[in-house]
Amino acid sequence: MRRQKPLGCPGCFRKPLLLAALVFSLFTAPFLSAQNRIRTRGFFADFSVSYDHVFSGDGSALYLTPYDLGLLTQSEYWFMHQSMLIQIPLATKIFDIYMVLGITVYPFRDIFSITANAGISLSNITLNHFAYTGKLRTGVDIPVFRNYSRHFLSLGTGVRHRNGFSFLDYMSISDDYLKMFNTFFFDIAYRIRM
Repeated sequence: MRRQKPLGCPGCFRKPLLLAALVFSLFTAPFLSAQNRIRTRGFFADFSVSYDHVFSGDGSALYLTPYDLGLLTQSEYWFMHQSMLIQIPLATKIFDIYMVLGITVYPFRDIFSITANAGISLSNITLNHFAYTGKLRTGVDIPVFRNYSRHFLSLGTGVRHRNGFSFLDYMSISDDYLKMFNTFFFDIAYRIRM
């Protein structure tokens, strides 16, 4: 007979919860965007905190973005940005700092956004090992003070990939650091837009 997972198992509701959040974002974004008349050009700054949970297992981590600044000429529909990302260990036991380059697209005016970015660890300069991260995020930006405010609270969800490789390993880096992690996350950001 086939064994069934108990109702209280830790992995039972992870994937359906992520799928529900993504579907909610995709279906509500066009409606919310149609109600919005804000016109901005990228953002000046973005500060965020993200909670990540590993797809298979109990690993989790917090990610902080102390700054995220827009680059180059800002468009109404897309812009590039550069940021610093700090990974704080919870169950994954990895602390790292990344320099990240990303692109954000606003397909339905200014409320719904899709962000893709990739970054490398600052610890790569030791030439002992190499680590990188990348993410895909969907988010909804909500004006904070009034309808035409430049300040937004951004609620997002998405997936992140992180991996590390050993070169010489003369520093005897932990095995956990060199593992690959695929996570889903929920984040909240405060954005100041141009």
